[in-house]
Amino acid sequence: MATDESFESFQPRRPRRRRAGLLLVVLLASLPATAETVPEPLPRQLITVEAENDFFVGQDGGYTNGLRLSWTNLDRELPEWMQNAARAFPLFPDTDEAILWGTSLIQTIFTPESITDPQMPPDDRPYAGWLGLGFHMASVQRRRMDRLTLAVGVVGPASGARRTQTFIHEVLGSDRPVGWETQLPNEAGLLLAYDNALRMNRGPTGNGRYEWEFTPSAGFVLGNIITEGRVGFYHRIGRNIPRDFGPPRISAAPNGSGLFRPLADRGWYAFWGMDLRYVVHNIFLDGSLIQETPSVDSRPWVGEIFGGGALQWGRNRLTYTSVARSREFDSQDLFELYGAVSYSRLF
Repeated sequence: MATDESFESFQPRRPRRRRAGLLLVVLLASLPATAETVPEPLPRQLITVEAENDFFVGQDGGYTNGLRLSWTNLDRELPEWMQNAARAFPLFPDTDEAILWGTSLIQTIFTPESITDPQMPPDDRPYAGWLGLGFHMASVQRRRMDRLTLAVGVVGPASGARRTQTFIHEVLGSDRPVGWETQLPNEAGLLLAYDNALRMNRGPTGNGRYEWEFTPSAGFVLGNIITEGRVGFYHRIGRNIPRDFGPPRISAAPNGSGLFRPLADRGWYAFWGMDLRYVVHNIFLDGSLIQETPSVDSRPWVGEIFGGGALQWGRNRLTYTSVARSREFDSQDLFELYGAVSYSRLF
């Protein structure tokens, strides 16, 4: 029975042999929450698919859609350029242990509240899209995660946001967006992001049938697309909670990990949390730094409240998050609502 909570078990120093006829012990929900197992053979890679959309909460406008496909290598074969980047970054732990790395493809879409008006409303956010390729690495230890991400991409028609939203609305039978002619122009983007999370105060509750956990986090993003800093936390309670740092999120917020470590065949948890950001620059609101583009008067302080649940079975994890975000610009009428779904699979 495994007792080490670190993620090093995902990164064997040498291949392990498959045991013919190995029977995995299935832990049902009625077993104590402290019972732990590690699936064999040990996984070597992780795939995560994420979708964020205001359709999940019955809205359409603002941050209207986000898609991300991520792949993470669980072996210790960290590329040399990533090793050099980790050593050069002062906040990244000076360790060669438990370093994971991978890539991701992301697309996000932003629109004004009214998508049936062909003219850009002067007091609403402009149409915009982002298409980016990210390279991430993470130091995942027993109760701490440090993650460093470098992303390159493009804002504007080259992002494909117009085609994506039109296709999604045709599938859903929603109104066809007609104002994309006014979207932000093409502009290359570069982003550097850092996140840190600490799992704290884990303990049993409900006569030992459940466990709870509190995880504060902080991070920042630097770049010509977004520059901001943030602090936040989330709290969760459940049974056989898989060892992770919360569900992943595409948008800037307490951004959990796609990576998770199953401690039993089945596990679940409910969670809630808060986030506060100070935004220095957001191209999707403030416009470009190098050319004349549509913009609105953005607010520097942005807060979020979020909650949801996660279900893990075997090497699979499915999560859902509902998000309420405060107003991001002065002429915005109401706070923003959207939902986030993610599916992760260990291989």
